[in-house]
Amino acid sequence: MSYRLLPYILLLFFVLSFLYRSDFSFNQDLGMHLKLGEIIWKTHQVPKVNLFSYTNPDFPFVNHHWLFEVWIYLSSITIGFQALLIIKVILLLFCAGVILFLAGKTKSSLLFPIAFIFFHLLRERTDLRPEIFSFFFTVVTLYILELYEKKNSKFIYLLPLISLIWVNTHIYFPVGIFLQVVFIGDLLFRKFVYKQKVGNKLKPLVVVTSLSILCTFINPNYIAGALYPFTVFNNYGVTITENQTIFTLQKIQFVNPDFLFYYLSAFIIFGSIYASFWRIKFSFKNTFLSLLGLALATQSIRGFPYLVLISLPYVLWNCSYTDKNTWTKSITIFFAFLLLGESIFYLNGVYYSMTYEPYTPTLALIQDEKPAVDFLLKNHLPQQVFNNFDTGSYLIYRTYPQYKIFVDERPEAYPATFFTNTYVPMQEDYSQFRNDEKRFGFKTVFFTITDENPRALTFLNAITRDPQWKIVYLDYYTMILVKSDTQKKLHLQTIDLAKLNSNNYRYASVIAYTNLGTFLFNTHHLELAKAFEEKALRTNPNNPAANKGMAYILYFENSKDNSVQNYVSKSENMIFW
Repeated sequence: MSYRLLPYILLLFFVLSFLYRSDFSFNQDLGMHLKLGEIIWKTHQVPKVNLFSYTNPDFPFVNHHWLFEVWIYLSSITIGFQALLIIKVILLLFCAGVILFLAGKTKSSLLFPIAFIFFHLLRERTDLRPEIFSFFFTVVTLYILELYEKKNSKFIYLLPLISLIWVNTHIYFPVGIFLQVVFIGDLLFRKFVYKQKVGNKLKPLVVVTSLSILCTFINPNYIAGALYPFTVFNNYGVTITENQTIFTLQKIQFVNPDFLFYYLSAFIIFGSIYASFWRIKFSFKNTFLSLLGLALATQSIRGFPYLVLISLPYVLWNCSYTDKNTWTKSITIFFAFLLLGESIFYLNGVYYSMTYEPYTPTLALIQDEKPAVDFLLKNHLPQQVFNNFDTGSYLIYRTYPQYKIFVDERPEAYPATFFTNTYVPMQEDYSQFRNDEKRFGFKTVFFTITDENPRALTFLNAITRDPQWKIVYLDYYTMILVKSDTQKKLHLQTIDLAKLNSNNYRYASVIAYTNLGTFLFNTHHLELAKAFEEKALRTNPNNPAANKGMAYILYFENSKDNSVQNYVSKSENMIFW
């Protein structure tokens, strides 16, 4: 093995170390994608309305993911979920490898430490979701454009085809157009500002980009589909974390270790641009591609990976630091030790046990709602079902068409007024829920106990004290309630929160016990909450979530309790990165 390949192998090993972890896509929208894929495959039509909800069944819905949905459905019934997770890892490693190849062309002495910092941002989006294909198409487009610039490669004529596939796979397809426009801008800048000869590259690239733009109109919704990335938030009645900026989330004290690496990467980007003015001539392409990745990451945290997939090589070009000296060798060795240590932390699970992260080092798709849905189906619980936002996708996957849901994780598939006038108010004001209960005819409530939004806590406190509703199922993630007359008719055993026994629960994960402990604390069952948190701490005494839960309970009981501070000191992430 060549010594020159060692930094690349180490960096890919680092990426693999945090890709090798449990996948919670079913807690997001994977279930809905699977069901839509099945429907599209069997009916040969892409639904254009909200098919799954009884509240807004005819509301128009633009589906940019349909090709991904067909692929994942067919894959799930042929090669299975385990193979899908392996494919996901391979795709993301391929993306990292292509970017490292482009970065290696810079011959930068700082490639290893800068890439190590940037690669942390890939951790933000590793689930099995349509965006993995946006990442793939991004790096392929970037590679083809670079190849065209250097060698007039005929692969440039593949870009319209990529655009055609991309627009039907994920909503980030405009990124491919942006990349082509930057390369056109770079050719124009070099031709008219630096008076360089650019040969016959400009016209073919303009033609290809024009065709790529035209191809975005070839989707089930035509012009509306092509423009949808720019209009989707015109009808968005509820806030989703992944679509928020880092600055918005920090204002509400949202904690995410990737924020540190966003700021480090942004500092490096601006520093590299500043350095480029002193060391080399200004490069339109290098500067604007560095900033494009940063802009996408700044727009929302779901764009964090673009700091790697677009910005990284061009930051190194801007730095243009190729000296091999004692200083660069020393810093490379230092970062190599950091990389190996952090990778081991991921692979042995220590990193996750010392943070609030729920992951474990294994390739498995976690279905947290499966036991609850099994209970729902086994006991034929009656409709209509009131469910919260987080549970809609999995309910669609397991219960449609037998059941229709109240809401799911697609804000764009519902009128914004549905969230502002119905979904949110009925949780904030229980009397509003009682009115809507009569209007919609709720018979069953399916709700996650992990939803700590203030409105959800208000709702859970109220409904668990309402004698007309009986708890018939409770686990570490989900609670099911039915009307009291239904409970009697179906002869379902009720669950009294005041009589829960922590010894009746057997979970391997500390997070399961902290979820139950937090839920019981939020519903004012302090002694029981303490019992579950104590069990969590016996499972892992250093887990910050368990220590935080116990600190809250003890402080609420007695704010002067000296032991509170001991738990508080262990409630912060022990690993800040």
